[in-house]
Amino acid sequence: MSCCTEPQRPVSEPAAAGPVAAAPPPAPRPLADSAAYAFNIPALVGLTVDQIRTQLGEPISDEQGSDNEDLKTLLYRRKGYELSIDYEVQSRRLFNIYLSSLQSRQPYPVLLRAANATAEGGKGYQVDPQNGEDGLYENLAITLDSARVMNRFGQWVPDTLSR
Repeated sequence: MSCCTEPQRPVSEPAAAGPVAAAPPPAPRPLADSAAYAFNIPALVGLTVDQIRTQLGEPISDEQGSDNEDLKTLLYRRKGYELSIDYEVQSRRLFNIYLSSLQSRQPYPVLLRAANATAEGGKGYQVDPQNGEDGLYENLAITLDSARVMNRFGQWVPDTLSR
């Protein structure tokens, strides 16, 4: 060893680069306490009819649409509410969802709570009260973005050309 050099230190080897396990995605967080709503509409948006059946179970009815033989309607009932889901038979694509009370007309906020939805809608859907009188409504119409197209005026309208 010379007088002016420091002793050599061992060079440490870098850790072996093995496959790094990705952290699992976080579990979906419910939007509200499930006891407070009858159907979780935001969780249904974007699903196919077969995935809806997996989520909700077998419907009480799966009927052919009277106006259009290419469409069918699933019918579910839970906690005093009825959920009607229109879908295209061949593509299995959802078109519209309707939520109505089995008892009587309800205030808009009560129907929204039953659907676990907000008046603003959400990603992939719009919510509109229907058949209202004196602040009470017969049902909510949930219009899916996948069932709408933008017209030349920049307005979203039902997609009637692809049916």
